[in-house]
Amino acid sequence: MESVRVQLSGNRIKAAGRIIGAACSDHPAFSASYDLVTDEYGVTKRLSVRTSLASGDRQASVSRD
Repeated sequence: MESVRVQLSGNRIKAAGRIIGAACSDHPAFSASYDLVTDEYGVTKRLSVRTSLASGDRQASVSRD
């Protein structure tokens, strides 16, 4: 299941979402969340992703200035 909130302002995008996956034969149960921000040209300024599994949490972030 995924939910996302997207805000548009001209070419700028702000998006924040969450994904929840049940365990199956391909992967264990997990949750992931993300935040995306673009500049006035639609180019990614920041992307952050966080995941949670029973084995632990991970986070990655990419920023551009």
